[in-house]
Amino acid sequence: MRHEANFNLAEFNRKRTTEKVVLALKALKKSKKEITIDLVSKMAGISRKTLYNREDLMIMVKEAKSLQHDKINSQPKPKKSTIQEERIASLRKENLKLNEEMKRLLEQNMHLTRTVMDLERRLERIYEQSQLLNLK
Repeated sequence: MRHEANFNLAEFNRKRTTEKVVLALKALKKSKKEITIDLVSKMAGISRKTLYNREDLMIMVKEAKSLQHDKINSQPKPKKSTIQEERIASLRKENLKLNEEMKRLLEQNMHLTRTVMDLERRLERIYEQSQLLNLK
């Protein structure tokens, strides 16, 4: 009978410790303080060693820390200053203009290259014709 009472007391203490940790984690989440082993143990009124020895409690703490970290990292980044935004917009417009100018110049270059090739062919024909006239 006495052995059974000790078992029930131990089970009761485990459950109470778990509840303390759950409440401490909830309080830390609400306060938006960084969740640490030290803070959880202090708020729950238990030793850090108890947290480290109980794998189920460590999993709860690690999960809460991970969720807190994910929440912090998923928040939108603060907006850039308006001067920066204006400068970026200005540079984008300038970049578009430069790209259009580059396209125009490439088309001009293509046209001029065709013209040069055509003139070279004509020159070759004229040279050939002059050679034929010289032979006569």
